[in-house]
Amino acid sequence: MTAHAIISAYSHVQEPPELYSEWLDKKYRERAPRIEERDGARYFVVDGKKLRRMDLAK
Repeated sequence: MTAHAIISAYSHVQEPPELYSEWLDKKYRERAPRIEERDGARYFVVDGKKLRRMDLAK
């Protein structure tokens, strides 16, 4: 064994769902990215456009 830690550089970071709704200034929250449920699936929505499904990585 080596004394070095192994760190994965290929990891994906996903922000917590409440990031923008709780931390963004109130005047910007209406336009902030958010997660919405549409057609029985969860989507990441920005400016009213659904970008990607959030529940595919389960």
